[in-house]
Amino acid sequence: MSNPLTTPQFVPPLRQLNELYNVVHDRPFSILFANYSWALGVAGGLALIWAINAWRGRTDGAEHRFTMPLVVALILAGFVNVLAEVRQPGRLIFGYFLGWTHWDTAIIKYGIILLPIFLVLAWWLSFQCIPRASLTAEIERLHGVWRKLADIFSLGSRHYSVFDSGWLKPILVLTVFLGLFAPLYSAVFLMNEHGVPVWNSPAAAILFFASAIAVAALAELVVIPALAWAVTAPGLPRRPAIASLPQLRSAYAS
Repeated sequence: MSNPLTTPQFVPPLRQLNELYNVVHDRPFSILFANYSWALGVAGGLALIWAINAWRGRTDGAEHRFTMPLVVALILAGFVNVLAEVRQPGRLIFGYFLGWTHWDTAIIKYGIILLPIFLVLAWWLSFQCIPRASLTAEIERLHGVWRKLADIFSLGSRHYSVFDSGWLKPILVLTVFLGLFAPLYSAVFLMNEHGVPVWNSPAAAILFFASAIAVAALAELVVIPALAWAVTAPGLPRRPAIASLPQLRSAYAS
């Protein structure tokens, strides 16, 4: 008889815990699924808070300028985890053409269209939130092709402002819609899985949305002020510059 203290023993997995995390999926969800669900959810929560502040006319604080760049970073981080999760980026590309007919879960089809739109909108609003005079001054420093590339990547934002046009409210409504879709995307997907009862109910959407808003509010209070301070804080005092050659000549002549 083998000694159980020295011989490796088989330990059966906790089936209930496995079902809770993987919702009896054919291919168990990895941490990548949690990563992009969290990243896209927080991005949506930040977009909602930003849109509410913009609707109320609160566009003069650091939160107005630095929220959308953080949203862009979170969406990109979510996309990287999505591509790593499916392991075949081509599947997402074919989803634009074949997904409507062959994919069973409709939420994936809408996500492939709406989430890139969310990224482009957040990218554009990141430049719109920069004062036009400051943005123009920075781009005007560039020369030739670099200035043209800067105009392309900023979507020509130095030539107009959405906050001074009649398109502001429709843009904010679109931001709210996409901000709601982002945290609910994974929740609705899980509601179609055959797992524990909590995933097959609206509780999943409520939990995902509540956690997204909570983390986004914390980011507004802590992360964005720290980011604004890191970017706009004055640098260390400079040492006196060495006298130029003409100044030395004039001092020597006198």
